[in-house]
Amino acid sequence: MTDTFSYDSTKFDTLTGSLDPFIGTPQQTHRHKAYCKVYVNGVDVTANIEPFLISVRIVDDPTLSCELELDDRDAKLPIPPLLSPVEVLLGWQSESMIKVFTGVILDIEHGFGRKQGGRRMWIHAKGTDMLSTHTKTPMQDMLGEGAPPGKKEGEMHGMPDWIQQVAKNGGLSANVSGMFSAIKQDYWSQTSSPMHEIIRQGERAGAMVQFAGNNTVNFEAPGERGLSCRAVWRDNLIGWRVRPISARAAWGGARQQWFDGMLGQWKQAASQGASGLGEPFSQAAASFMPSGPAASESGAAGDNTGADTASESSTFGHGRIVINGEPAAKWNSLVELVGARPGVDGLYLIMSAEHQYSRQGYVTWLDVMPYLSTSGQWGVPGDRGVGRGWGTPPRPAPNIG
Repeated sequence: MTDTFSYDSTKFDTLTGSLDPFIGTPQQTHRHKAYCKVYVNGVDVTANIEPFLISVRIVDDPTLSCELELDDRDAKLPIPPLLSPVEVLLGWQSESMIKVFTGVILDIEHGFGRKQGGRRMWIHAKGTDMLSTHTKTPMQDMLGEGAPPGKKEGEMHGMPDWIQQVAKNGGLSANVSGMFSAIKQDYWSQTSSPMHEIIRQGERAGAMVQFAGNNTVNFEAPGERGLSCRAVWRDNLIGWRVRPISARAAWGGARQQWFDGMLGQWKQAASQGASGLGEPFSQAAASFMPSGPAASESGAAGDNTGADTASESSTFGHGRIVINGEPAAKWNSLVELVGARPGVDGLYLIMSAEHQYSRQGYVTWLDVMPYLSTSGQWGVPGDRGVGRGWGTPPRPAPNIG
C-alpha cells in the first residue's frame, strides 16, 4: 500500500466549527477499509489465509496474546507447528500498518457448530514463550549479602538490577524504567518463578509489568509511554463507560518490621504517605506490603518506598472506551477522551488494548483507569488530567494506620 494520507492518532482531526454530519473528519473519510497482515516463521501468509480468515483478536495487556480464527470447513487447512513465531500488523487503507503483536504459537483449537457454518480453527499465540524458557520455573536466587557484622546495612542494590537478574534467570530480557532506581536494598531474594517474582516486585513498586514479544519483560511506570491516541466525540468514539471518580481505601503511612541483631530486638521503619495526587485523592491508595518482616533496616525502608511509589502512581475507577480500530493504542499508554462532558473528559491510562479485526470491520476496546497526574509527566500537560471539571467534590477520609 502507498501512504497517500498521513494520520496522527494523537492529534485532533475533527473539522473545527462544522456541525454538518455529511462533512466527515479525515478519520471518517479515509478509514473505510481495514487491513491485516500475518507473518508466520517470517513468511507473509496473508494471501494464503485471507479467504479463510474470520477474525483476529489481539489483547495488549500484561500477558500479550493473539487469537486467529479460521474457516476450516473442508478440513484442509495446514496446522501450524507449536512455537512458530508470529507477527500481526493492523492498519487502514492508505496508511502505514503498525505491528501490534509479536509472539509464538502455543495452542491450537478446533471446533464445529451448525450455526457457525462448519469447522473452525483457532490459533492461540502469546508474546512470551512459556515452553522454551524458564519463565514459570520455580527457582532460588539472591542479590547482595545483607548487613556485615557491626553494620546496620550492607552494599545497596537497586530494583532494576534485581529485576534484570531475575529475568535473565528465566531466559528473558528486561526493560526497567529508571524511575525504580530509587528503590534499593542490601539483600534481594527469590523463592518462586521469575514470572511471579517480577509480578510481586511490580505490585510492591506500583509498576506496570508486561510479558511481551521476543521474550521481553517491560517494567514501567504507569503512563510512561505517553499519549498514544484520542477518543473524540463525533469522530472515532463509539462508546464509553468510565468511572472518573471512585472512592477507595486510602492510608496515611506504611510500617515494616525488621530485626536489629545488635540490640536483639524488633524495630519498625515507618513512613508517612503523601500520594502527590491532586484533589480529591491527596492521600495514598491501598497498597501491597510483604507478607513477612524485612531482612534489615534498609529492606524495611525499601518496602515503604515501594508502597509510596505505588501510591503516587495509583489511579481510580476502572472503565472501558470503544473506538474505531486504532493500531496505535498500546498497553500502559494514555488515551484522551474528548467530548463526553466536563469532569469526564481527560486522560485515561490504558490497562488493556483489545484489537478486534474481522470481516465486519476493525474496532479497538480499551480497558482504562483515570490518569490523575497534574505534574505533566511523560510530556503530557498536567491540565489534561481527568477531573479538571470536578470543582471540589467530597473527599473520602483516609484510613489511619
